[in-house]
Amino acid sequence: AAEGSLADVLADATNGPGWALVGNAYLQRGLLKQALKAFNTALTFPDGKASALNGMGLVSVRRFEGFDEGIRYFKKALDEDPDYMEAYANLAQAYFDRDMTTGTRYAQEAIDRDPTYSRTYRIFGNWYEKNEEDKKAVEYYRKYAKMEPGDTDTAVRFGYALGRLQDFRGIQDHIEPLLRTHPEAYELLPVVAYKDYRSGRFNRSREL
Repeated sequence: AAEGSLADVLADATNGPGWALVGNAYLQRGLLKQALKAFNTALTFPDGKASALNGMGLVSVRRFEGFDEGIRYFKKALDEDPDYMEAYANLAQAYFDRDMTTGTRYAQEAIDRDPTYSRTYRIFGNWYEKNEEDKKAVEYYRKYAKMEPGDTDTAVRFGYALGRLQDFRGIQDHIEPLLRTHPEAYELLPVVAYKDYRSGRFNRSREL
């Protein structure tokens, strides 16, 4: 199935965005050389420059000592298209991955330019949750959950931040409904069990 989907993307690659999709498909498979070649092809089309440069940045930051080069590519993508949200998000993520607060500048700029772009709220939430600034993390996770209610992976981090804040109503409102609709998301179980235990519902926490 994976090979078929890649073949389909290749077959549809007739313009810049199409070749950028090919690059992203290779990137998802960890095929960096093929991805870079596809992004370079996208760069030859007038309509593919921002997505191509952004993709080249993603290739760079995956490589050892490729951080600075990746940052340059993301910024070049924004030179081509100042409203290219993915480049802002990737800049923020790249800096946060290095524990550099510079990432907040680009994440905030993405929100200022497009408050409906959900990924930025997740990036901000993960940054603050990682640094145990749970009140700020929860603020961004709440906004993200409204936009992407089915993201169970992010909900786990959201839930643990709520638990550390003893915000059991928040777990009840945001995490329990998600667990009911996604019973396969077993990593949410400890969050709900902790809420029940601390709320005096010990028997229910044992059932979970």
